[in-house]
Amino acid sequence: MSREVVTCKGLRPIDGPFSYAVKAGGWIFTSAMLPVDGEGHIVGDEPGAADLAAQTEKCLSDTIRVLGELGVGAERIAKVKFYLSDVRHREDCESQYAKTFTEASPAKACVGTFLPITGAAVQLEVTAAVDGEVRPVSANASGGVLANGFFFSNGQEPVDENQRLVARGDIRGQVEQALERIGQSLNAAGMEYGDVIKVNGTVPAWYGFSRYTETYIKYFTEPFPARATVEGKLSTEAALISFEVVAAKSAERITVESAVTGSGHLALKKRDDTVYVPELPGALGPHSHAVKIGDVVYICGQIPYEPSGLMVGWGDIRAQTRKTMDNLLLAIEALGGSMDDFVKTNVSITDPQMIPAFFGEY
Repeated sequence: MSREVVTCKGLRPIDGPFSYAVKAGGWIFTSAMLPVDGEGHIVGDEPGAADLAAQTEKCLSDTIRVLGELGVGAERIAKVKFYLSDVRHREDCESQYAKTFTEASPAKACVGTFLPITGAAVQLEVTAAVDGEVRPVSANASGGVLANGFFFSNGQEPVDENQRLVARGDIRGQVEQALERIGQSLNAAGMEYGDVIKVNGTVPAWYGFSRYTETYIKYFTEPFPARATVEGKLSTEAALISFEVVAAKSAERITVESAVTGSGHLALKKRDDTVYVPELPGALGPHSHAVKIGDVVYICGQIPYEPSGLMVGWGDIRAQTRKTMDNLLLAIEALGGSMDDFVKTNVSITDPQMIPAFFGEY
């Protein structure tokens, strides 16, 4: 892949191994923007409380500036994801968001997590389409956006049409409710569960993961979408799950799986639409290691596991990073790509103090 570097003035200096955005094919993927000015000062860092409106506006304005440097306007944004240090501030964040997107709004998801800079309360990333139609899809207060033949759903928690929590304390019932509403969004976009190529899930705790998976496989069958599930805070009190999906209709869908049997993988016969890689670990859940549609590849959340099922480097962030990156490379090489073909990574890490050592290996 040939590369050209574009410099955008006024942004905080880059302090890690990342770019602010990458334009590839028909898409632009941004890094998660922080509310920091060109001199490294946090915007809206008020004593005792952050100014969410000011911080959100800064993140959005910097994102739109970066897109402009690549020749794309805000109307081309298909998906926005917010990360909040405190999900109780979501309404303040979204009120500022609504001032930026006064007409058609991109698909949107929001989760709570720690942020890498003290004093920052919000961080956001976007996916934008370079050309083609970007069209909102509505479905019972859910929905999402169609862009370049791909559907990006809104983040969906287990709530009803009045935004009231369903199945309190019941992970199976909450997974069903959230995925049923995702299904309504897919249908409104002219798609089905079988067209989903990537699922992102967020759980506030891991104790119900097996029951979550039991319900999940009622909706998704082999070849499974790529999937990543991480721990985070949800904005609906007592919600146990949140989903967001990417879907696309294509007769040329190719998946990557391990040759090792994994959880939820029941097919006894190898499929012609799947590449099997012996060096990849067996899936710990009903997901594929990667899914390719056209020239776009989505890879599952990779972790530092061997094909035998053993974790590499207990307590060693450097060893775990190396193994995770090796697994990413195996997945992309199975589809004829290389590390040079990655345009966006999302990283989940358990302790922010490990970030410098992670960066060193990354």
